Amino acid sequence: MKSLFNILHFGIIGTGIGSVVTTVCTAVLGEGKHIELKDIAIWLAASFLIGVFTSILYSDKLNLFVLSLIHVFLCFVTVSFASYFCNYASGISAIVKSILPIFVIVYFIVYALVFTASKINEKEVNTALNKSNN
Repeated sequence: MKSLFNILHFGIIGTGIGSVVTTVCTAVLGEGKHIELKDIAIWLAASFLIGVFTSILYSDKLNLFVLSLIHVFLCFVTVSFASYFCNYASGISAIVKSILPIFVIVYFIVYALVFTASKINEKEVNTALNKSNN
């Protein structure tokens, strides 16, 4: 039950972050086009999966660099499939060429924000633990 809760927890957080990213990317890159409900559903599902994939970053089995490489690969594959299902390009190579620059920028912005928030939270927890031990 705890693992199901963790999957839902990370998935819901991913969906929340992904909805903001989808809205911003649509506004900035949409070039006046409207987004269809199908596209929104695809991006929310992809965001949920990316959120679930983010749980691997909290593993103690590998170092953070290796986990980050695995995470970026899984996220890129997910975004590539979502782009394919949204008909953003006519083939895999065209999709990769069109989304790679945007993906890299968005990924590192979100990664930096989440990493910073985690470190701030970690510092607050450590401060609270130090106070309770004294």
